[in-house]
Amino acid sequence: MKKKFFIAASALPVLAIAPVVVSCKDATSFDNKVVFQTAQGKIWPLMRGLQPLVDIYNETQKGTKDFLPIELQSLEVSKYNSQRELSNGVQSRLKSEKNSEIPNLLLSDTYSAFVVNQFNRLLDFSNTQITKDKFEEKFYQNNNKIPGHPDEKIFAIPFDIATIDALVFNVDIMAHIFEQIIAGGGKVNLSANNALKQKTDKAKQEGNAGIPDNKIWKYLVASSNEVFKNLEVTDATFESHESLQKFASDLYEGLKLKDDLAENVKNELKDSRDARIFEIDYQNDAFGKYLYDKLGGQPDKFLWKLKDDPTKQGAGKKYLEYTLKTDTAMQELLKNTYEEFTKDNKEKNLSTINKNLRSIYYNKNGNSDWATWDIRNYETAFAYAPTVGQNQVYNTPFVRRAFIDTDKNLTLEQRDKKFNHEITKKEDVLSLKQVTKQGKDSTKQIFHEGGSSIVAVKTTEKRDKATIKFLEWLFFGDLPEKYKNDENQGKVVLQLRNTSSYVIPLKDRVNEQESQTLKALIDKKTKRIDELAKKTDRTKEEETEYIQLQDQLPSLQSVSISLEDLLARQKENKETIVYHHDENTSQLWSTISTILLDNTKPGTASNPAKQKTKEEFFEDIKRTQFFQENN
Repeated sequence: MKKKFFIAASALPVLAIAPVVVSCKDATSFDNKVVFQTAQGKIWPLMRGLQPLVDIYNETQKGTKDFLPIELQSLEVSKYNSQRELSNGVQSRLKSEKNSEIPNLLLSDTYSAFVVNQFNRLLDFSNTQITKDKFEEKFYQNNNKIPGHPDEKIFAIPFDIATIDALVFNVDIMAHIFEQIIAGGGKVNLSANNALKQKTDKAKQEGNAGIPDNKIWKYLVASSNEVFKNLEVTDATFESHESLQKFASDLYEGLKLKDDLAENVKNELKDSRDARIFEIDYQNDAFGKYLYDKLGGQPDKFLWKLKDDPTKQGAGKKYLEYTLKTDTAMQELLKNTYEEFTKDNKEKNLSTINKNLRSIYYNKNGNSDWATWDIRNYETAFAYAPTVGQNQVYNTPFVRRAFIDTDKNLTLEQRDKKFNHEITKKEDVLSLKQVTKQGKDSTKQIFHEGGSSIVAVKTTEKRDKATIKFLEWLFFGDLPEKYKNDENQGKVVLQLRNTSSYVIPLKDRVNEQESQTLKALIDKKTKRIDELAKKTDRTKEEETEYIQLQDQLPSLQSVSISLEDLLARQKENKETIVYHHDENTSQLWSTISTILLDNTKPGTASNPAKQKTKEEFFEDIKRTQFFQENN
């Protein structure tokens, strides 16, 4: 399922202009504007990159042919907190047939396209620059199949792509783990060119010298000198989901809280959060990749499949066949896969400080629970996390502004200590591409495409023309002269990429040359940051430059990792996981996601946490509309 990202964006230096104010006296009347609705907060990465461009468009295109002002609605305005809510909202407005209340653009996914298409209200892009040959082929294919319609028409425009399950390590914790494995009789045999080995070998010399004193991980040690005697860490340990899951389980079994902790240390640790080994953001997508592999790694072998049926839908049209409803072998495989995926989710109490150690934890995300934050705060060892969180995984200026200076309970001295000594520095974090091999012996590699699409809705002729004009500018337009620079090459789409943390999947922007250009830009900025960091007498101008560069770098790093993932998919012929949704499959998948999330949810004294068995899991999903509908 395509994913939107909740992680707040940095205050990236963007093109500064005076925004054109769009009147919103009547919040439901859109007659004289193009409304672009989203379920993203105004400070989230994409919105931080997109809003300044909307302002530039409104300023510089006013008075030109077919222009109407663009109103970009964040969730604070739209009041939609998810893409599903966004889809439901436009559905209710389409039913009312009041064009003045219908948005022109939705930042969503193919399910929204399915909903809009039911009313025959998808905007027609015939005779425009928006054509399938402009987009990377696989993105177009994956975003342009919906039940009930042939493929020739553009339904959902692939727009912002990012890896949502990059493999991210806290280097200091991993170095400590390797020490404990060896102390417990195990072996660490990573190859010389292994990126994690290269980072952990320098852990004490770069960034922080080790885990801060007020973190539980500093005091987790091998429970005996033989507890890890059967454990050997090799490159393969980090190359498949199955091996990562087993590694987390093995560590959990062999670690304990250090004996005889000083009382002041115990008291400090009691105020900390639980320690986790392996965290996963978007657990439903990790499970989806694992399940996809078990089912054979092909769309036509999934729980439901998109099929041509001329007798049922008309020539060239498609429908979803709910294979899972009747295929008992598939039902057993689903249950067993759920059991395999969750069997290593364990938790034990560290009684002397009344905190828990978790082997694997699924983050609920939202406004409080992200793997990047826990990597930064020395609370987890490694994780699957969105690349767009790069600006929050170490001590960037944004982290100082958003998470430390906002804590009014801390004195300035305490804030300085926290920023400089209690969270990671950029050298303490390693972010790698997503893990595409699922089982240790899997023969296929499964790739997940994260991000969102634009769904364009037909309203009135005037608004439709204005919508197409804006989209053509956004994808293919040039920036006015005063906004051009070497980094954006005068292109709107490159400015959006550089400031939003996302890959924009135009065919001419997803290639090795673009990747190398990005890496060169990252190296240039990193070198300048390091130069300025060494200066003890930075001028006011240099200090401003130093902060701006640190704000810009994570966004480019995010794009670079995601682009590397996309190019690896092309080169290595990885199978892209594809879900084609209607209302029933969307509800089924949402139910699976909730069950997984509850699997590692902390319990209470009155309601202790309990993992569902595979039979309970299946009984829950059998109650969804997916199993009740005739198909």
